[in-house]
Amino acid sequence: MKQIILCSSKDTLIHIWNRETLALHMTLRGHTEPINAIALQSSRLVSASGDRTAMLWDTYTGERLKTFEGHERGLACIEFKVNILTPIHVVSF
Repeated sequence: MKQIILCSSKDTLIHIWNRETLALHMTLRGHTEPINAIALQSSRLVSASGDRTAMLWDTYTGERLKTFEGHERGLACIEFKVNILTPIHVVSF
């Protein structure tokens, strides 16, 4: 699915809607406190929550790929840098 609408809420859920049909595609669950920010890059989504975690998701499968922990307070924003999720190729000479 290439065209999506993302919604996050104080209910701890992320909804992914099909932009063409306007049908709910999937609901992502994992946070235990309100979600304060989301960011999308390609098929990857990151969510930031008051539960002091950020979560990396695959928007095609709904799989949670990684939970980032260690913050002392709730998270309020997210920023993806260009190609941050692209593998880095190291060349040795």
